[in-house]
Amino acid sequence: CGNDVTVTFDSLRIDGGCANSYTLVWHWRAEDICENVSDAYVYITVEDTTDPVFITNPTDTTILCSEQVPAVADLMVIDNCAGVLVANVAEVETPGDCPNERTIMRIYRANDNCGNSAIRVQYIYVVDTIAPEFTFVPENVTIQCNTPLPTEEATASDLCGDVRVESSDATISET
Repeated sequence: CGNDVTVTFDSLRIDGGCANSYTLVWHWRAEDICENVSDAYVYITVEDTTDPVFITNPTDTTILCSEQVPAVADLMVIDNCAGVLVANVAEVETPGDCPNERTIMRIYRANDNCGNSAIRVQYIYVVDTIAPEFTFVPENVTIQCNTPLPTEEATASDLCGDVRVESSDATISET
């Protein structure tokens, strides 16, 4: 019937479970002048199964209990496909050895459009390593045996909280 062949092409996209997963169907049709037809199909399946990647990571840090806890880090994340976002940052606090100490664990989770995710964890250690300071201490005095003892109490302050000042009396005899 001759060598005249007409080739046509069309493409169909079938969406998958997320924006970055789909199937392309490429269809070619060859037809000669005698109306004999031949079809060829190619199926291209596109999937997003790769987790996002953190380009920057949060740094662990130790701070004094009197310092402000650092703000949530602004992290950079990339993905092999479009649509990455840091969906959430969760914080878990664990008490330390004393009331002014604690450990804060921040969990950064990046999700892409297809549910792939990556996690980074940051630890912030809040410590109390500075001793309280006396703000007032009564002066040494020498008094007569019939004079009442002074009643002034020492006072102190602490950067991280309340201070309990304890005192005790002792009599020192000369020998």
